[in-house]
Amino acid sequence: MIRITIPGGDPISRKQWDILDDLSTEYTSSDSYTGRSYPSLRLTTRQNVQFHWIEKKNLVDAVSGIAKSGFYSINGCGDNVRNVMGCPQSHYSNIFNANEWAQKVGKYFQLPTSAYIEIFEIDPDYIRKEDECNDANTQITKNKFQYVSKSA
Repeated sequence: MIRITIPGGDPISRKQWDILDDLSTEYTSSDSYTGRSYPSLRLTTRQNVQFHWIEKKNLVDAVSGIAKSGFYSINGCGDNVRNVMGCPQSHYSNIFNANEWAQKVGKYFQLPTSAYIEIFEIDPDYIRKEDECNDANTQITKNKFQYVSKSA
């Protein structure tokens, strides 16, 4: 199983969803309840996305493919902060923006990414740069997802 964390439950764009859906179709297969094989892409109550029944031989390709959507599976499992929940619509609140704080806390606890990028062979072209983000809730900090190309 691969879990993608989405701090604050930020919206998933149509393009991102299409990528995740295609990956699910290509790499997952679940027949737990039906006896028939279907792709397995699940949205969780903890504001995560999960891919179930990925074969080990497809793991690197699936994680690399997920990076094309702008999401990552780092912090998805293990002994770390897995995700930070917050209402994705709270940025409209005059009282408290829980989503903004979920983003800040999620970024604070995110594990270092350099080994993750190398192990899963993530193409640096798929690493979102700060100027490519659509809004303040999805901005990437300067220290996050830096990649130095060997050909540069």
